[in-house]
Amino acid sequence: MIKVPILIAFFQDLDEGKIRLDEKLVMRQEMVAEGSGDLQYLPVGSQFTALDIATRMITISDNTATNLLIDRLGGKEALTQRFQAWGLTSTAIQHRLPDVEGTNTSSSQDLVTLLGLVSNGKLLSMRSRDRMLEIIGRSREALGTAQSAFFQLIHPDDQERVLTAMRAHLQQATPFDVEFRLQHGSGDYIDCTSRGKAQRN
Repeated sequence: MIKVPILIAFFQDLDEGKIRLDEKLVMRQEMVAEGSGDLQYLPVGSQFTALDIATRMITISDNTATNLLIDRLGGKEALTQRFQAWGLTSTAIQHRLPDVEGTNTSSSQDLVTLLGLVSNGKLLSMRSRDRMLEIIGRSREALGTAQSAFFQLIHPDDQERVLTAMRAHLQQATPFDVEFRLQHGSGDYIDCTSRGKAQRN
């Protein structure tokens, strides 16, 4: 789930003229990541447009593409600060992918908050919002803004487990770490992992 906030940060920088869709990003050795995606099998030094990298990060969950975009957008600390400025309390990037120790965190509630901001035109221009939604495979109308709309995208067999984990975390401070399947605009389900830590006053 950490990849969706990164995608939104990418389009926010596009709106502000800090990056171009056709800008070439070079794959360096330290960015190559095992796990999801096929960029890891291409030669170091290969070049891709920023839009291609952003698209691969979401559509095939490419870890190497994610690392390239994190680096281009200012690094993990800068992105985490931006997420906090958006009001996301559980979303943080601690390490490049693959994050085998699970230190990169997000939460279902943060994703609901973030997509609500985007849907209401708070973070992105309408053009960038529509491009972003096209990449994640959801129209603005299908996405909605309510928490219930997000849970409708979770596989029916996984919904109760996600809700139980969220309640336990909020009420009993149980660590929030849950795997579930989320429906893409194509109708297929993709595997997701959500980790988070609520901040309590």
